[in-house]
Amino acid sequence: MSFVKSFCNLTIKRSYNIKSLHPKKFVSILHEVPVKPRNPWQIYLRENMDSVKDSYGVFRLKEAAGTLAAQWKGLSDAEKKKYQEMFAKELEEHNTKMQEVLSTTTPKQFREENLLRQQYNLEPVRDPNQPKRPLNRFLFYVKHLRATNDPALRDLDPKEQVSVAAKKFKTLDENEAKVFTDQAEVARQEYVEAKKAYDATAI
Repeated sequence: MSFVKSFCNLTIKRSYNIKSLHPKKFVSILHEVPVKPRNPWQIYLRENMDSVKDSYGVFRLKEAAGTLAAQWKGLSDAEKKKYQEMFAKELEEHNTKMQEVLSTTTPKQFREENLLRQQYNLEPVRDPNQPKRPLNRFLFYVKHLRATNDPALRDLDPKEQVSVAAKKFKTLDENEAKVFTDQAEVARQEYVEAKKAYDATAI
């Protein structure tokens, strides 16, 4: 895995779709969590589906979406405000319930849930209290460059910073690199111990 990819993987935020939130094969710990809305337009589409069904009462997504998209563009800011408020309310309800479930579920329940999810090819649910994998030595180096406001990284976006840092990292001599290697090893050992303690509570 490249330096850039290893860094970017740490920043991915997970969002569960309806199949993952409410699987049909078993009752998930997330079954009471409402689906996360995408945007106000999605709310408008959902609320107005019945108005664009054909003469047989069938909702044809492609045609209906085109019709409703044109209507949405024609709405005034005041008319759109209703759907923006609905979106904000539903997003808050999703986030609040998700946080409640994740904070009250035990490690054992997470383990049982994820065994079922593995069986049915669903993405796992991560326990926010589960020890996070430690940074590798390169990411400790990136962290150092940012903390010291290194001139080479100024005015660059995060992806560009990582790319520049990767080139600089390759130029470090053994002693310079050892600082970050040692930090990574300490973090790895701490992770191993924390993971061992966590796994013991999941049995």
